[in-house]
Amino acid sequence: MPFTRWMFALTAAGLAAVSTHARGESRDEVVARHTSSVESLQSLTCKIRIEDNHLDANKKVAFGGEYTRFGDRVKCTTRTDESTDVYVAENGLARVFKTRNVDGGTKAYAGAVTPVTRYRISPCEPFSCGLLHLSLPNTIEYLPLAALVAKAKSCTLAPDESVGGLPCAKISLVFECDPTLCTDRWTVDLWLSRKHGMLVKKCRYDAKLLLGQRQLRESEVTEFVAAPSGAWFPKGVRYTTSIDGALSMTREVAFEGVATPSSLPNEAFAIKFHKSTPLTDHLRHTVYTVDESGKRISPEKPLGVAGHASESAAKATSEPEARTDTVEEPRRFLHVIVIGVSITTLAGTLLYNRRRRRKADGP
Repeated sequence: MPFTRWMFALTAAGLAAVSTHARGESRDEVVARHTSSVESLQSLTCKIRIEDNHLDANKKVAFGGEYTRFGDRVKCTTRTDESTDVYVAENGLARVFKTRNVDGGTKAYAGAVTPVTRYRISPCEPFSCGLLHLSLPNTIEYLPLAALVAKAKSCTLAPDESVGGLPCAKISLVFECDPTLCTDRWTVDLWLSRKHGMLVKKCRYDAKLLLGQRQLRESEVTEFVAAPSGAWFPKGVRYTTSIDGALSMTREVAFEGVATPSSLPNEAFAIKFHKSTPLTDHLRHTVYTVDESGKRISPEKPLGVAGHASESAAKATSEPEARTDTVEEPRRFLHVIVIGVSITTLAGTLLYNRRRRRKADGP
């Protein structure tokens, strides 16, 4: 009789385990459903509002913009009180036009042509700030879920969990740690909403930083909205970053006017430059000025010998600002420590060898 009861309990536990894994779905099937939902958004237009609150620095930043995508063509405009950035990518190339407000109410202009892979992702890119693409730990690289899973040291499909009242599949990933940033490993937990085509509902990045602090970054979609095409899209996302349990930063993202058009005119991806904008060409390694349509109207100058204004444009467009939603331990302080230790070690080694030689030579 006890054996019968034990077998019944074991069978019930097995059936419960199958049900919590959503009727026996495999990890690859969950990832494939997510990928299908994201690919349905390859045609997309929307407006974006972002509010950052850096609690550790008592600083708030608000910015917004518009986003247009059709296939591999992308246009993203980001605006703040001080600047406007327009970014267009197609056929593996990116064109950039920056406007900066300077003293006296005047404006400074700069442009660039560069391979897409060289340009850091815009903070108004909904595929990254909407959790459609996900951050690869230790980097500013954003990847589709399938590519992120492929790069993980390990990946498991955990039992389903409820997040905000929504049933979610849970995927847990482990990544090797960059030894200059953290110790042990990065763990990344993802919750994918079954009601919304396996789009990411929540993600959590957890790591122990090099100096011992624990960094926890969490992002959660606060609401999903259905586009006119029927595809689901995140309407709002909230980010939090904490160090040793103390909240250091929050980010609120809101998407408005989400649409998935069946076609878009070429004008939707045009950039209107300011006349005589200095443009840095990273393909030809030159600097020149352009007209409103981006056509060259001045002789080319090599980057190394360009005039002062062109050199400023090259500097402004070759190293765009990094994203601010990923808090990483400052490397400069670590570099100082490493250099100091190296110098101390070298000096000690030289002194030790000198004493050995003296002892060997005798009095």
